[in-house]
Amino acid sequence: MIEIQKNKRETIRISESEYEGHKFIDLRIWYDDNGEMKPTKKGISFNPNIAKEDIEGILKTVEESDWKSF
Repeated sequence: MIEIQKNKRETIRISESEYEGHKFIDLRIWYDDNGEMKPTKKGISFNPNIAKEDIEGILKTVEESDWKSF
């Protein structure tokens, strides 16, 4: 699992998940509830077969948007 701090209370977790026998990559926002991390409904799960395409799409969007802070 990979964790990326979003803000003081929220973390983005990237992990492997499984649903009905199918594996997925799950990106989900988790929040701190008095010391216990809990998932929110905010997130996305996708088939690992399209992971490379998803990553390339994100990078292309960043490049085309000319985000200086990237």
